[in-house]
Amino acid sequence: EEMPTPMDVVCAVHTTFRYINEITLKDQNSKQVKQPRRRIAWQPPENGFLKINFDGSFAKEGRTGACGFLIRDHSGEPVLAGAANISPAMDALAAESAACLFALEAAERVGISRVTLETDCSQLCEAITTDVRDLAPCGMIFRTIREFLADRFVCNKISKIPRDCNSSAHEISKFAVIWDPGQSVVWDYPLPESVRTLAARDLVEPVMSNAGP
Repeated sequence: EEMPTPMDVVCAVHTTFRYINEITLKDQNSKQVKQPRRRIAWQPPENGFLKINFDGSFAKEGRTGACGFLIRDHSGEPVLAGAANISPAMDALAAESAACLFALEAAERVGISRVTLETDCSQLCEAITTDVRDLAPCGMIFRTIREFLADRFVCNKISKIPRDCNSSAHEISKFAVIWDPGQSVVWDYPLPESVRTLAARDLVEPVMSNAGP
C-alpha cells in the first residue's frame, strides 16, 4: 500500500477534529435549553417585627427622583405605605437614601419601633450598616439614618435582597414620578386598593418566568 504523505495525515487529523467538534457543539446546544427562572418570593418578618421595604427611582434627564415604601407584619398584611416625589435628586443612591429615611420617619410617627429593613441597593445597605461611605456626597444622610435607627428603633436585620423581593416598594415609588416636586403621601388604614393588591401579589406562589438571570 502507498504510504500517506504528511499532508494526508494532517488533513485526516483536521477532519477528525472537525467532526468531533461538530458533535460536541450539537451536544452542548441540546443541553443549553433556557431554563425558566423562578421568581424569588418576598418573605415575612419575624413575629413581633414589621418589615420595611423601600425603593428609590432616579432619571438622570431632568434629575427627577421618587421614592416609595411598604411596611408589613409577620402575616404579610400591609400596615403603612407611602410615596414621594423628591425631585431634583442628586443620583440613584440619593433617591434610595431618601426612600429609607422617608419610610423610617413615617414609621416613627405612627409608633412603629421594631423593624426589619430590606433594600435592593447594595451600596445603601453598606452605607447604613457601616461608616465606609460617610465621606460620600450622601454621607450626612447615611449617618442620619444610622443614628435614627439607633435612637428610635429596635432593628433586628438590614438586608440586601433581590429586586423581585422589593417589587412592591418599586411599584409604589412609581406612583410619585408624575407628582409635583416635594409632594408626598403616607397611607395608613385603610390602605388604597392598589397598595393592598401589590402586597397580596407578594404572598402568591412565585411565578415561573423565561427571563434570563
